[in-house]
Parts: sequence; structure tokens; C-alpha cells
Amino acid sequence: MSEADYVEVHNQLYNRAPARSLADDVPLLPQPSWQEVVESQDGMAYLTDRRWGVRMFSPAFASAFPGGEPPENLMEWMILDESVRDTMLIDWEREWAPFALTQFRSNRLAFADDAELNRLHERFLDDKDVRRIYEDPSSACVSMPGVGIRPMRHAIHGVGHVRLFMAQPETAPGARFVTVRFRKSNGVWA
Repeated sequence: MSEADYVEVHNQLYNRAPARSLADDVPLLPQPSWQEVVESQDGMAYLTDRRWGVRMFSPAFASAFPGGEPPENLMEWMILDESVRDTMLIDWEREWAPFALTQFRSNRLAFADDAELNRLHERFLDDKDVRRIYEDPSSACVSMPGVGIRPMRHAIHGVGHVRLFMAQPETAPGARFVTVRFRKSNGVWA
């Protein structure tokens, strides 16, 4: 049974995705054809592997970052880069960290033997601000894609809010294709 078959059967039987992957050698990346999907987006879009390594991104996504280059690992950047806390990721402690850490916790459980996810986990525990949020059960943030709107400072458009829409390529469990809608402070979606 392939990983995609296993996920589909588990979803049908239990009405939810499995907590762990079927095999240790689950592909890290989806098919290269996903590059076409990412590049065809007019707005901000990116694809990460299960470790939140940024593998593909649209020019609009790159433009959100000072210098026009996204970080290599989006999770590590969101959680551990203190320079973006409350500058780019506005209200980091309430809006961004709980959201990201909940996703991280879920992926780490699904890929418990992944050395990179375990390395990130240890780094999160070493940061007292992150650890406090990460270990607080009340900070778990279950968010429906496209519903939650988070404040952000875009490198070009300034302060506004983003709405994230996520999908998972079925051939690379844990990978994420994300489109990001940015609403400027004047209410216009960029």
C-alpha cells in the first residue's frame, strides 16, 4: 500500500488523517509538476516540505520579505527569528506562534522519527518564550484554512492582514501548498 493509499483508507475508515505515516521513507517532496502550480499563482504562494523547508515560491511571496527572499525554513523563521516577532508577524505571541506551533506539533507526531523535526523541537524548548507557548495546552490553535486572519507587515504593502489557504500534496505527506491573501490596511486585497 502506498502512503497516499494508506492516508485515503485511514480517512475513509476514521474520518481523519492518520497521526503517523505508514513508512519511514515517506517522500519529502511532491512531484516536480507542483512548480507549475506555484508559478501559476498571481498572488503569494509557496510549497514547503514536511519540515517547513521552502521548496517553491511565487515572486509575489518573495516580495513580502525584506530583501525579496523568503527564509529557507519557514517554521524556524516564524518561531525562532526574534527579529520578525511583532515586526513582520504582528502580535506574534497570540496570533502567529500558537497557530504555527500547533501545526508543528501535529507534523512532529506524524513523523516522530524525522531528525530535522526533532532538532526543531529541541530548539523550540530551548527558547523560554516559545517553550511557554508550546507547552501550554490552552494555546493550541485549530484554524480552518481561509478562516483565520492574522496581522502582518508586508515588505512592500506595509501593515495589513493575511488569510492562509493550505493544501497537502497527496504524494508527499506533511508537505504544504499555501496561498496567502494579503489585505492592506485600507481593506483592499493585494
